[in-house]
Amino acid sequence: MNSMKPSVDIAVDESTKSLRALAFITYFTAIGLQNTEIHPVIYGEAVRLISKYMSLLDLSNLSENYMVKIYRKYLWRIGIDPTKQRPSHEAILRRILKSRTFPQINAIVDAGNLVSLKHLVPIGIYDLKKISSEIVIRLSISGEIFNPIGASTALSLPQGKPVLADHEKIIHLFPCRDSAATSVDLKTTEILAIAAGVEGVPVTTVKGALKELESVLTKYTYAKEVVSRGTVYFGQTS
Repeated sequence: MNSMKPSVDIAVDESTKSLRALAFITYFTAIGLQNTEIHPVIYGEAVRLISKYMSLLDLSNLSENYMVKIYRKYLWRIGIDPTKQRPSHEAILRRILKSRTFPQINAIVDAGNLVSLKHLVPIGIYDLKKISSEIVIRLSISGEIFNPIGASTALSLPQGKPVLADHEKIIHLFPCRDSAATSVDLKTTEILAIAAGVEGVPVTTVKGALKELESVLTKYTYAKEVVSRGTVYFGQTS
Protein backbone atom coordinates (compact mmCIF):
# COMPACT_ATOMS: atom_id res chain seq x y z
CA MET A 1 0.00 0.00 0.00
CA ASN A 2 1.03 3.62 -0.39
CA SER A 3 -0.02 7.17 0.23
CA MET A 4 -1.02 7.90 -3.35
CA LYS A 5 -3.34 10.84 -3.71
CA PRO A 6 -6.82 9.88 -4.88
CA SER A 7 -6.66 12.32 -7.81
CA VAL A 8 -5.44 10.34 -10.81
CA ASP A 9 -4.41 11.07 -14.38
CA ILE A 10 -4.01 8.04 -16.63
CA ALA A 11 -1.11 8.36 -19.07
CA VAL A 12 -0.94 6.73 -22.50
CA ASP A 13 2.34 5.17 -23.58
CA GLU A 14 3.62 5.78 -27.11
CA SER A 15 3.68 2.02 -27.72
CA THR A 16 -0.13 1.93 -27.97
CA LYS A 17 0.01 3.84 -31.27
CA SER A 18 0.82 0.53 -32.95
CA LEU A 19 -2.59 -0.93 -32.08
CA ARG A 20 -4.70 -1.25 -35.21
CA ALA A 21 -7.94 -0.21 -33.54
CA LEU A 22 -9.07 2.79 -31.53
CA ALA A 23 -10.17 2.39 -27.91
CA PHE A 24 -10.64 4.56 -24.86
CA ILE A 25 -11.00 4.47 -21.10
CA THR A 26 -13.15 6.86 -19.13
CA TYR A 27 -12.57 6.91 -15.39
CA PHE A 28 -13.08 8.50 -12.01
CA THR A 29 -11.65 8.24 -8.52
CA ALA A 30 -13.79 8.42 -5.40
CA ILE A 31 -13.10 8.51 -1.67
CA GLY A 32 -14.94 7.84 1.57
CA LEU A 33 -16.80 4.70 0.45
CA GLN A 34 -18.30 2.33 3.00
CA ASN A 35 -18.32 -1.17 1.59
CA THR A 36 -20.57 -4.01 2.79
CA GLU A 37 -20.92 -7.68 1.95
CA ILE A 38 -24.21 -7.18 0.11
CA HIS A 39 -26.67 -4.41 -0.55
CA PRO A 40 -30.31 -5.53 -0.94
CA VAL A 41 -31.26 -2.71 -3.32
CA ILE A 42 -28.36 -3.42 -5.69
CA TYR A 43 -29.21 -7.12 -5.59
CA GLY A 44 -32.92 -6.44 -6.19
CA GLU A 45 -32.14 -4.29 -9.24
CA ALA A 46 -29.84 -7.01 -10.56
CA VAL A 47 -32.53 -9.68 -10.20
CA ARG A 48 -34.98 -7.56 -12.21
CA LEU A 49 -32.36 -6.97 -14.89
CA ILE A 50 -31.56 -10.67 -15.11
CA SER A 51 -35.26 -11.44 -15.60
CA LYS A 52 -35.31 -8.98 -18.51
CA TYR A 53 -32.26 -10.51 -20.17
CA MET A 54 -33.58 -14.04 -19.74
CA SER A 55 -36.58 -13.06 -21.87
CA LEU A 56 -34.46 -11.40 -24.58
CA LEU A 57 -31.20 -13.33 -24.86
CA ASP A 58 -29.79 -16.81 -24.66
CA LEU A 59 -26.36 -18.27 -25.22
CA SER A 60 -27.19 -19.24 -28.80
CA ASN A 61 -27.82 -15.67 -29.96
CA LEU A 62 -25.65 -13.68 -27.57
CA SER A 63 -22.88 -13.17 -30.12
CA GLU A 64 -25.33 -11.25 -32.34
CA ASN A 65 -25.95 -8.57 -29.72
CA TYR A 66 -24.31 -5.35 -30.94
CA MET A 67 -22.55 -4.55 -27.66
CA VAL A 68 -21.12 -8.06 -27.57
CA LYS A 69 -20.22 -8.15 -31.25
CA ILE A 70 -18.41 -4.79 -31.33
CA TYR A 71 -16.07 -5.66 -28.44
CA ARG A 72 -15.39 -9.07 -29.97
CA LYS A 73 -14.49 -7.35 -33.23
CA TYR A 74 -12.01 -5.15 -31.39
CA LEU A 75 -10.33 -8.14 -29.74
CA TRP A 76 -9.98 -9.98 -33.05
CA ARG A 77 -8.33 -6.86 -34.54
CA ILE A 78 -5.68 -6.70 -31.81
CA GLY A 79 -4.98 -10.43 -31.96
CA ILE A 80 -6.99 -11.77 -29.03
CA ASP A 81 -9.48 -14.60 -29.53
CA PRO A 82 -12.68 -13.38 -27.79
CA THR A 83 -13.99 -16.93 -27.42
CA LYS A 84 -11.02 -17.65 -25.14
CA GLN A 85 -10.55 -14.24 -23.48
CA ARG A 86 -13.99 -12.66 -23.31
CA PRO A 87 -14.71 -8.97 -22.77
CA SER A 88 -15.72 -8.62 -19.13
CA HIS A 89 -19.32 -7.51 -19.80
CA GLU A 90 -19.90 -10.53 -22.03
CA ALA A 91 -18.33 -12.84 -19.45
CA ILE A 92 -20.71 -11.73 -16.69
CA LEU A 93 -23.70 -11.76 -19.04
CA ARG A 94 -22.89 -15.35 -20.04
CA ARG A 95 -22.56 -16.25 -16.39
CA ILE A 96 -26.02 -14.97 -15.49
CA LEU A 97 -27.64 -16.58 -18.55
CA LYS A 98 -26.18 -19.91 -17.47
CA SER A 99 -26.82 -19.69 -13.73
CA ARG A 100 -29.82 -17.31 -13.65
CA THR A 101 -28.24 -15.75 -10.57
CA PHE A 102 -26.31 -12.56 -9.88
CA PRO A 103 -22.81 -13.10 -8.43
CA GLN A 104 -22.68 -11.31 -5.07
CA ILE A 105 -19.16 -10.22 -4.10
CA ASN A 106 -19.52 -7.02 -2.11
CA ALA A 107 -21.52 -3.82 -2.53
CA ILE A 108 -18.89 -1.92 -4.54
CA VAL A 109 -18.12 -4.78 -6.92
CA ASP A 110 -21.81 -5.65 -7.24
CA ALA A 111 -22.58 -2.04 -8.19
CA GLY A 112 -20.00 -2.23 -10.97
CA ASN A 113 -21.39 -5.54 -12.23
CA LEU A 114 -24.94 -4.20 -12.16
CA VAL A 115 -24.06 -1.11 -14.21
CA SER A 116 -21.92 -3.18 -16.59
CA LEU A 117 -24.86 -5.50 -17.21
CA LYS A 118 -27.31 -2.66 -17.64
CA HIS A 119 -25.25 -0.79 -20.24
CA LEU A 120 -23.28 -3.78 -21.60
CA VAL A 121 -20.02 -1.91 -21.12
CA PRO A 122 -16.91 -3.39 -19.43
CA ILE A 123 -16.36 -1.78 -16.02
CA GLY A 124 -13.49 -2.25 -13.60
CA ILE A 125 -13.16 -1.01 -10.04
CA TYR A 126 -9.83 -1.02 -8.18
CA ASP A 127 -8.73 -0.30 -4.63
CA LEU A 128 -6.73 2.89 -5.07
CA LYS A 129 -4.62 2.24 -1.98
CA LYS A 130 -3.29 -0.93 -3.64
CA ILE A 131 -1.97 1.01 -6.64
CA SER A 132 1.66 1.96 -6.14
CA SER A 133 2.36 4.72 -8.64
CA GLU A 134 1.09 6.65 -11.62
CA ILE A 135 -1.10 4.63 -13.97
CA VAL A 136 -0.40 4.10 -17.65
CA ILE A 137 -2.01 2.36 -20.61
CA ARG A 138 0.73 0.49 -22.41
CA LEU A 139 1.40 -2.71 -24.31
CA SER A 140 2.31 -5.92 -22.53
CA ILE A 141 5.81 -7.37 -22.64
CA SER A 142 6.20 -10.97 -23.79
CA GLY A 143 6.12 -13.28 -20.77
CA GLU A 144 4.88 -10.57 -18.42
CA ILE A 145 2.94 -12.04 -15.50
CA PHE A 146 -0.66 -11.09 -14.79
CA ASN A 147 -2.68 -12.38 -11.83
CA PRO A 148 -6.38 -12.06 -12.74
CA ILE A 149 -9.22 -12.24 -10.24
CA GLY A 150 -10.69 -15.73 -10.03
CA ALA A 151 -7.79 -17.52 -11.71
CA SER A 152 -6.00 -20.37 -9.97
CA THR A 153 -2.75 -19.62 -11.79
CA ALA A 154 -1.07 -16.52 -13.15
CA LEU A 155 -1.12 -15.74 -16.87
CA SER A 156 1.98 -15.22 -18.97
CA LEU A 157 0.97 -12.54 -21.47
CA PRO A 158 2.03 -12.35 -25.09
CA GLN A 159 3.70 -9.27 -26.52
CA GLY A 160 1.69 -6.22 -27.46
CA LYS A 161 -1.68 -6.44 -25.68
CA PRO A 162 -3.19 -3.29 -24.12
CA VAL A 163 -2.95 -3.20 -20.33
CA LEU A 164 -3.51 -0.71 -17.54
CA ALA A 165 -0.58 -0.81 -15.13
CA ASP A 166 1.38 0.91 -12.41
CA HIS A 167 5.19 0.52 -12.26
CA GLU A 168 4.93 -2.77 -10.32
CA LYS A 169 2.06 -4.70 -11.88
CA ILE A 170 -0.71 -4.99 -14.41
CA ILE A 171 -4.04 -3.77 -13.07
CA HIS A 172 -6.27 -4.59 -16.04
CA LEU A 173 -6.01 -6.56 -19.28
CA PHE A 174 -8.11 -4.43 -21.64
CA PRO A 175 -11.08 -4.93 -21.85
CA CYS A 176 -11.26 -8.38 -20.27
CA ARG A 177 -9.89 -9.04 -16.79
CA ASP A 178 -8.84 -7.28 -13.59
CA SER A 179 -5.96 -8.00 -11.25
CA ALA A 180 -6.37 -9.75 -7.92
CA ALA A 181 -3.66 -7.46 -6.55
CA THR A 182 -5.89 -4.38 -6.73
CA SER A 183 -9.23 -6.04 -6.03
CA VAL A 184 -11.88 -4.36 -3.89
CA ASP A 185 -12.52 -5.82 -0.43
CA LEU A 186 -14.54 -4.81 2.62
CA LYS A 187 -11.76 -2.47 3.78
CA THR A 188 -11.76 -0.50 0.53
CA THR A 189 -12.53 3.21 0.97
CA GLU A 190 -10.89 4.76 -2.12
CA ILE A 191 -11.39 3.52 -5.66
CA LEU A 192 -10.44 3.98 -9.26
CA ALA A 193 -13.35 3.05 -11.55
CA ILE A 194 -13.01 2.68 -15.32
CA ALA A 195 -15.32 1.96 -18.22
CA ALA A 196 -13.80 0.54 -21.41
CA GLY A 197 -14.86 1.72 -24.85
CA VAL A 198 -13.89 0.63 -28.33
CA GLU A 199 -14.35 1.98 -31.84
CA GLY A 200 -18.02 1.71 -32.75
CA VAL A 201 -19.33 2.32 -29.23
CA PRO A 202 -20.45 5.92 -28.60
CA VAL A 203 -18.41 7.77 -26.00
CA THR A 204 -21.72 8.97 -24.53
CA THR A 205 -22.74 5.37 -23.86
CA VAL A 206 -19.56 4.60 -21.95
CA LYS A 207 -19.56 7.88 -20.04
CA GLY A 208 -23.25 7.39 -19.24
CA ALA A 209 -22.49 4.01 -17.70
CA LEU A 210 -19.74 5.46 -15.54
CA LYS A 211 -21.96 8.38 -14.50
CA GLU A 212 -24.58 5.90 -13.33
CA LEU A 213 -21.92 4.02 -11.39
CA GLU A 214 -20.99 7.27 -9.62
CA SER A 215 -24.64 7.70 -8.65
CA VAL A 216 -25.05 4.13 -7.40
CA LEU A 217 -21.87 4.25 -5.32
CA THR A 218 -22.79 7.63 -3.85
CA LYS A 219 -26.24 6.39 -2.92
CA TYR A 220 -25.46 2.91 -1.61
CA THR A 221 -21.83 3.02 -0.44
CA TYR A 222 -21.90 6.66 0.70
CA ALA A 223 -18.98 7.79 -1.46
CA LYS A 224 -18.09 11.21 -0.10
CA GLU A 225 -16.46 12.75 -3.14
CA VAL A 226 -15.54 12.06 -6.73
CA VAL A 227 -12.02 13.47 -6.84
CA SER A 228 -11.03 13.17 -10.49
CA ARG A 229 -12.51 12.28 -13.86
CA GLY A 230 -10.98 11.77 -17.27
CA THR A 231 -11.07 10.05 -20.65
CA VAL A 232 -8.04 8.83 -22.59
CA TYR A 233 -7.79 7.36 -26.09
CA PHE A 234 -5.25 4.93 -27.52
CA GLY A 235 -4.62 3.06 -30.74
CA GLN A 236 -5.51 4.04 -34.30
CA THR A 237 -8.80 4.56 -36.09
CA SER A 238 -9.60 2.02 -38.79
